Amino acid sequence: NLNIGLGLVNATTAQELKAILAHEFGHFSQKSMKVGSYVYNVNQIIFNLVNEDEAFENHIRGFTQSSGYFSIFGGLAGFLIGIIQKILRSMYSVVNLKYMALSREMEFHADEVAANVAGSEALSESLLRLDFANSAYSSVIDVYNQKFDEAKVSQNLYTEQAFVMNFLAKDSQLNYKYNLPFVTQDDASLFNKSKLVLNNQWASHPSTEDRITRLNKLNIIKDKNNESAWSYFINKEEVQTKMTQKLFSNVTYNQTKSDLDFSDFKKHYVEDMENNNFPKIFNNYYDQKNLELLPLEKIKE
Repeated sequence: NLNIGLGLVNATTAQELKAILAHEFGHFSQKSMKVGSYVYNVNQIIFNLVNEDEAFENHIRGFTQSSGYFSIFGGLAGFLIGIIQKILRSMYSVVNLKYMALSREMEFHADEVAANVAGSEALSESLLRLDFANSAYSSVIDVYNQKFDEAKVSQNLYTEQAFVMNFLAKDSQLNYKYNLPFVTQDDASLFNKSKLVLNNQWASHPSTEDRITRLNKLNIIKDKNNESAWSYFINKEEVQTKMTQKLFSNVTYNQTKSDLDFSDFKKHYVEDMENNNFPKIFNNYYDQKNLELLPLEKIKE
């Protein structure tokens, strides 16, 4: 089964959603879950052999203490066990590093499947917008975390997510394409608060930059449906409302729930952004972060 969040649908064109679905079905064709289960079982075997051998060690210790002659064999057995454990620890690193490398290649392969189905551009543009859309969705959830004590709930999370995306796009001076914010690779860094970039050999996924580079090299062009991905849905407002109600039904409040009007949501969000954002000279790095401000008189030269 493949679960697709409506927050993703809310931030993609029909062609981009098609590309994302094709990417996931590309993973199904690889039987990637089965490969992962094999590696998991190998890891469990190695872990048990290396770490869960206390009973065996106690048995050897009791055996060697029964006679001085036996202590020689016990010491030799302990030495050999230590060597085997060291080899197994090395095997653990080798197996998992190879698996992570394979996992990254499988990600590239799934991208190639998607490009052949929906075109390179649809997938690359959606990849760049995903962090942006996720940031907008998280901001909506943050509003309702702040409104928890008031037991305020959303009438439609996805209308609010769209508002936040448009607000952030305007604030970051993004262009629009197909009625959605167009996020370039330079823009994408604005929504990644960490400026530290590592070439991580233990990463299960390649970087978005590397994936887009590969997609651009493929340069597969397909006819595109640039309508909203909601065009695939019947009665989208009803679907959005029901999903919103379902999400909030899982939250337990201390008082009776009440709806937060969309106009009140917008007012709260805009005021919160104005109160917690720093001047543009800081390039959005400190926005929405909790900083400890020191009184000037306590700062020494």
